[in-house]
Amino acid sequence: MKHFALITAIIITLITSSANAQTARLYSSSDGLANSHIYDIFQDSKGFIWISTENGLSRFDGIKFFNTSFDRTRSNSIASNTVRTVLEDSTGRFWVGTASGLQTFDTDYNTFQTVNLEDWSVPDSDQHITTLMEVVLSGVRKIIASSSGHGIYILNAEDCTIDHDSQNAINKCLPSKFISAIFKDSNERLWVTTESGGINIIDLSELRNEPVIWSRNLTQESKDIINTFAEDSTNGNILIGTTSHGILVWDKTTGQIRKPKGRSEGISSVMSIIPNNIVPRYGEHSFLVGLENQGIRLYDADTEKMSDIRFSNVPFNTSGWKVHKLMEDNQGNVWVGALQNGVMIIPKSMFGFRHVNLESNAYTPGRSISVTSVISDEQRDYLWIGTDGSGIYRTDRNNRDNMNLSTENSGLSNNSIMSLALDKRGTLWIATYLGGLFTYTPEKGVRQFKDQKSIGTDKIYNLAYSTEDDVLYVGTHGNGFSKVDAMEEKVMHTWDDDSNKWISYLSIDSSGLLWVGTYNGMKAYDSSTDKLTEYEVVKDKSVRVGSIFESMDGNIWIGTGEGLICMDRTTKEKTLYTEEDGLACNSVSGILEDNDGYLWISTLNGLSRFHLETEEFKNFFQYDGLQENEFNAKAAYKAPNGRMYFGGINGLTAFNPHYVDNREKNIPSLYLSGLNIMNEEVRYDQTMGEGNILDKHISEATKITLPNDADIFSVEFSVLEYTN
Repeated sequence: MKHFALITAIIITLITSSANAQTARLYSSSDGLANSHIYDIFQDSKGFIWISTENGLSRFDGIKFFNTSFDRTRSNSIASNTVRTVLEDSTGRFWVGTASGLQTFDTDYNTFQTVNLEDWSVPDSDQHITTLMEVVLSGVRKIIASSSGHGIYILNAEDCTIDHDSQNAINKCLPSKFISAIFKDSNERLWVTTESGGINIIDLSELRNEPVIWSRNLTQESKDIINTFAEDSTNGNILIGTTSHGILVWDKTTGQIRKPKGRSEGISSVMSIIPNNIVPRYGEHSFLVGLENQGIRLYDADTEKMSDIRFSNVPFNTSGWKVHKLMEDNQGNVWVGALQNGVMIIPKSMFGFRHVNLESNAYTPGRSISVTSVISDEQRDYLWIGTDGSGIYRTDRNNRDNMNLSTENSGLSNNSIMSLALDKRGTLWIATYLGGLFTYTPEKGVRQFKDQKSIGTDKIYNLAYSTEDDVLYVGTHGNGFSKVDAMEEKVMHTWDDDSNKWISYLSIDSSGLLWVGTYNGMKAYDSSTDKLTEYEVVKDKSVRVGSIFESMDGNIWIGTGEGLICMDRTTKEKTLYTEEDGLACNSVSGILEDNDGYLWISTLNGLSRFHLETEEFKNFFQYDGLQENEFNAKAAYKAPNGRMYFGGINGLTAFNPHYVDNREKNIPSLYLSGLNIMNEEVRYDQTMGEGNILDKHISEATKITLPNDADIFSVEFSVLEYTN
């Protein structure tokens, strides 16, 4: 026999999966999940995800599912395929609630042990365990197990024996033995609801009922079936999810259960409620709500109103899903258990990037949107987003007041939006490719620019607005650039000589100088002298300039197809940065500067952060939460509050640069997940004793004992990280 410690590098094939983008992923039985009828989702202390289903128990490691089902030939098998819940207690012991009783589970050897619940009153019936919870009563750890038909069981967690006194005291408080849900709040009160409806509140310190007071208009709702509870940590209120009346609120200030203040009509069965920590634009005091046949909605705890919620990274239509379980893992990802659909993971950005994917918009179902321009209207609190082929989108800070302007519903003649600008009157200027220049105001809507013919072409590519002069500069493809009186909507002058015909970028610096990027280099226009000066970007060479940016130190940064160039404003000396220096890609699309001494450079293959003093690059890619790796030129914008937006071929990446890569992250552990010998999977089998190749289950194993003829073997591993 061959004996190898697992840390010894012999001939181990490490099988990994490719990194996926931070887009929601849906798993069903075709992906290895035991069943799509999900009862519960639980994460253990190591990071494994346990999914209780109608057809067995699944453990997920981020790559594959390990399923356990009932086997009548094994005495240590799980008791039933109907698994309702899993709990890991504070000592690491696993408890499993099934339709045929309560069991403990040994993760080392993958064996189950049935717990004797001593229910002699009904000896021939199975105890259908629905919920498990660990509590401390009189200083002793207990396990509370609710059941459908036998009330509540209370066990001593240490030796699995029944605590008859506590168990009898609690069951005497209950009107029925058919328990549908239990919940423990921060004040050590147990909230219990039965399958016939109503609520009982039990003080766990004294094991007695507390009064349940319903407001006057809830006489009928008091008998409603209740499915779930959640506590609002901000104000101590308890949110109660019901079958027919949406969310009810136990108000801590009055001690009464009441309807929410902003109750929305049409809400039916609430199945699960968790705090909303994954979509910050909807506010810090909100909850995600899983509904029967209505997917996921948002509950605003300040207004107490239910509303729709949009997940930019969810490519599925979830509006009709039966969402019975929501769970947030230790990395901030949200797990969705949807009856007959499976389990969906909604990932939370590791670095604080938010992917604004417009494909879920009603105007463009199933399509990804290429963003070409971004600008904000601070007075109206709007964000305007120009796209290549889908017109213009407008959204407010909370992504609720949305609007789309296109050829179908406005005066636009073309949906290819190349650039946007806002003047000091709030007029939105719109550059289209092949459609010319347009303006938009709420009062007049979209209108063609009055002096369009003087521009000389309908191929408008770039806009730059000077607030001081109230002048709009319009760059074109084929006819140079024009100076426009924004108030009179009249062309003042056009520069269209041979070297200026194709304009790639326009930018106004802090002195009022207009920098003009062309397909043949860069120029600067001084409006005070009416002079156009040419600048050499690369010595003895013409290059296309894709972006121009003035940093706070006054230097000019130039994005080209050959790298990033810094031009010292005083000496005119230039420094080139390329992929060899750490830049993500030599083809630069956009450049912005944050308040912490970094430049942010979008490229055709990733986003780079550049420290101006150390000259070090750090690169981010699609799997870090970006919209895609490919960003568009001219689609870079920094809002007055410091938030940055970079548009690309699959939407918009938004982030606060101060928080990127500046927060603590859980470093996931690495576990072995599979062993194959001669292409056959090996599992630990307790009945084989010393003949086992593994000394424990593969994820817990400490030793592999290989047969002499096992010359080829492979070890698979998984990293318990679910964002990517």
